[in-house]
Amino acid sequence: WLKAPLCSSPWTACEPSFQRNLCDGPGLLRTMSEYFRRIVKRDPPPAALIRFRCAKLHRATIAGSDSSVSEYNTIYDVLKSRGWKETDAETDWHIFWTDKDWIHGIFDKVHLDPHQHVNHYLNHYELTRKDLLVKNMKRMRRQLEKDGRVEEALKYNVCPITFVVPQEYNMFVEEFKKHTGSTWIMKPVGRSQGAGIFLVNKLAQLQQWRPATTWKGPAGGKDYDDDEQTKEGPELYVVQKYVDDPLLIGGKKFDIRLYVIVTSYHPLTVYMHRGGFCRFSMTRYSNDKSDMSNL
Repeated sequence: WLKAPLCSSPWTACEPSFQRNLCDGPGLLRTMSEYFRRIVKRDPPPAALIRFRCAKLHRATIAGSDSSVSEYNTIYDVLKSRGWKETDAETDWHIFWTDKDWIHGIFDKVHLDPHQHVNHYLNHYELTRKDLLVKNMKRMRRQLEKDGRVEEALKYNVCPITFVVPQEYNMFVEEFKKHTGSTWIMKPVGRSQGAGIFLVNKLAQLQQWRPATTWKGPAGGKDYDDDEQTKEGPELYVVQKYVDDPLLIGGKKFDIRLYVIVTSYHPLTVYMHRGGFCRFSMTRYSNDKSDMSNL
């Protein structure tokens, strides 16, 4: 019928006004849409019914000062672009993209209905903190070996030699002496995006993580108060044997970032996104000692 005259027989049963509008020319498509909206009844799209909350997770530094403010990140833009409705309600939402403080302090105190979802699991830090990840990987490997599942246990042998300092400083020193001239990498257990990472090849570079070997009593026999006795120790770090011969592409180091969503840990249910990306170093890799500070 698209090849036929607009006012021919296929439309003779239409209202006279609609037939006249069809022949108006430039406004044809707009008029058709408006007409069908009046006669076709349908439910609102599902997206219009979805309500979400989103925490301000991005820390932005104020220009000309050392202070910062919290802002919405890209996740907020994605939720809005899907047509979902933002809400400030405490519990009346479908999706809450929250921060870890809410998970630690509030999650256990509220009841979520089956249709409600948050972006964290309780105790998620058991896998996201570097020291706890290594601990759990070792624990899983030992359990599998104990159960006689040796081949499966070997799959967990993917981490380099790792210690947590200062707690395991003495164990680290023993291992360090077995690998003379080797390089080790230091990483803070709870930071991300490369913050606080550096390389070492001498024990003298870890002096602040060396535990005290002597104890001196209070001068004049005077007892210290609890506040005086408590002294904040160094930040927890993991120290790992550096991989000196990494896989390179074009002589450059790289990493691959893939996106997955875990909807259940028991049973383990993981969905992997088809897309991902690679990040490449700007310079060629060198294990020369003079380049240790070039991270």
